[in-house]
Amino acid sequence: MSSPLLATNGMCTSYGLSQVLFDMSFDVSEGDTLALLGRNGAGKSTTLKSLMGVLPATRGRTVYNGTDISKWRPERIARAGVGYVPEDRQVFAELTVEENLLMGEKRGADGNQRWTLDRIYDTFPLLVPLKTRVAGLLSGGEQQMLSLARTLMGNPKLLLLDEPSEGLAPLIVQQIGDVLKKLRQDGLTVILAEQNMRFCLDLATSAVVIDHGTAVFQGSIEALRNDEHLIKKYLSV
Repeated sequence: MSSPLLATNGMCTSYGLSQVLFDMSFDVSEGDTLALLGRNGAGKSTTLKSLMGVLPATRGRTVYNGTDISKWRPERIARAGVGYVPEDRQVFAELTVEENLLMGEKRGADGNQRWTLDRIYDTFPLLVPLKTRVAGLLSGGEQQMLSLARTLMGNPKLLLLDEPSEGLAPLIVQQIGDVLKKLRQDGLTVILAEQNMRFCLDLATSAVVIDHGTAVFQGSIEALRNDEHLIKKYLSV
């Protein structure tokens, strides 16, 4: 059996004196879409921030593509092929849509450039008529699309995506879901943090359920779908 693309073991993370993650451990295989699920405040976003080095873990080990990246800074992790779409999107508000996309442009860690402007516009047709619009004037859904597209312009091998459906209209959520299905078909590895389990059921191949900063389940999405007790205990609102 091949090694996972990313594996984290015993990861602990704190905000100041307040510990949020407790011995977080899970892995994701290349080409899989892994859903990090849990109620609001469970530790999903903190997990992604720790994996990306934005909020360094205080303990534990994370191995990506065969290399220990536990002590790496975010920019080094990004250069190694990890793309990160934060929950608050963080577009360059005073730049146009196309300028935002060009800001994210770089070859992948293996030298590839599979994602170009032409491919982005084919994948995100919503952005085509917005090319010259200032990003700060976009709707929340349009900014979410732009943030995801800009990250793909960096040709990542692994995509970390934080709460992409939060607060968005159902039509935009469906469009984002369609894009994520295409990414899975293309073989991109994705770790998706979500509170909306229904959004993930048709997208993810596997899932980790987080409760109070600890992984209480890792398995296939089908195993999760069929475990009504787990869903009711950790995911029902």
